[in-house]
Amino acid sequence: MTDSANEYLDIDRGIIADAYTSNETRDVLYTLCDTIGPRFAGTEGESMGAEFLAGKLEEYGLDKVYIEEFPFTAWRRGDRALLSIDGSQKRSIPCLALPYGGPTPPEGIDGELIDIGPGTADDIERLRDKIRNRIVYTDASGAHRSEIYGRVSAAGARGFILTGRTPGMILPTGCVSFGSPGKIPAVGIAYESGLLIKRLSDRGAIRVRIQTNDTIENGTSRNVVGEITSARNPGEFVIIGGHMDSHDVAPGAVDNASGTTCVVETARLLAARRERLERSVRFIAFGAEEVGLLGSYYHAKKHAEELRSARFMLNLDCVAMSRPKGLVFHKVPGAEAYVDSLREQMREPLPFYDRVHPHSDHFPFLLEGVITAEIGGGRFDPKVASFGHMAGDTADKVSLIDLREQSALAARLLVRAANDPNWPFAARTPQEVRALLEETGIDKVLAFERQSLDG
Repeated sequence: MTDSANEYLDIDRGIIADAYTSNETRDVLYTLCDTIGPRFAGTEGESMGAEFLAGKLEEYGLDKVYIEEFPFTAWRRGDRALLSIDGSQKRSIPCLALPYGGPTPPEGIDGELIDIGPGTADDIERLRDKIRNRIVYTDASGAHRSEIYGRVSAAGARGFILTGRTPGMILPTGCVSFGSPGKIPAVGIAYESGLLIKRLSDRGAIRVRIQTNDTIENGTSRNVVGEITSARNPGEFVIIGGHMDSHDVAPGAVDNASGTTCVVETARLLAARRERLERSVRFIAFGAEEVGLLGSYYHAKKHAEELRSARFMLNLDCVAMSRPKGLVFHKVPGAEAYVDSLREQMREPLPFYDRVHPHSDHFPFLLEGVITAEIGGGRFDPKVASFGHMAGDTADKVSLIDLREQSALAARLLVRAANDPNWPFAARTPQEVRALLEETGIDKVLAFERQSLDG
């Protein structure tokens, strides 16, 4: 293909040069992580993050910038959670309470431990009779922790223990119930503690005791929204978003200050080229994603009528730290052929992935029928050790080159999505959305996670 076959070549070159010669991604990431710090849903840190990001979008000259607040049921960490092994092998195990786990009485709860392995639906069904009245533990490698938590709760478990998968005695966290407390207490333990429990279990049945001290209160979270309004088709638009909140134990550098940084950098890159956009572009930094996608559910429902005019939503949840960077479409017919055409025009490898899941901010938009995708990393490159949902998720874990590369790629993709006169995708109908959820089994997952198809 000759250069002349790429009608966006001059825009591409400008975007790439701008992204790679600016320090904006570094400065935004470091401010979110090092100056503001943890941005747990409904806390002062999240509010400070929202004000900072709104200020950056205003600085970049977007046509509209606003913060939309919404109420939610806020979980607040109490005194240190306790986990102990009782009986002849008595000892304490360091742990963290998992957000929205059910409360314990002051004396805690106890029970015999059962290992459910990766925690797949088949694992839980096979062990259903043994799970009842026991405390389960899992590394959650077979399903999302919230799905596993919901399934074992329904099977009558008394408690839930999540073992970490990153060595170094690092305690994992993560929401186990969407937006309201679950039925049973839940704690996270380090990778090494999980191995210890397995070794002890090999010698015979063991009992453990869990005590948590957390509270629930009324809270307020917020989304930051900015828009570049096209002069030619202002009512039609594409969307890019990513969540700005983190867990309370870390600044959430990879998850998801990195993705949020790329969202606002994409805004900067496109604002400088607004005259070339045939449709408007909306940029959203979502609040309260880590506790149940609450910000994206709120925005998608509040703007449901407008979303009928949305062509596309690109979600950035964690910077892709492997190469080549590609596109993950969520079971969209014709998407692979579209990515093939982009690959040739953009001269990018662009691996294509075809899968759908309900665990990030694209999902509420998918429920409204919007065509959604994410940026993902190439499968053949070395994996980067993950510190997500752990205290080690700090700014040093993020590659500034990856921020630049992903921001430039996102901007180039949105130019095409906004301008293509032959956009190949139509919004899904409610019937098509329902069929997709049933075909993939996601409808059942949502029930166990206490998500609602109505948001």
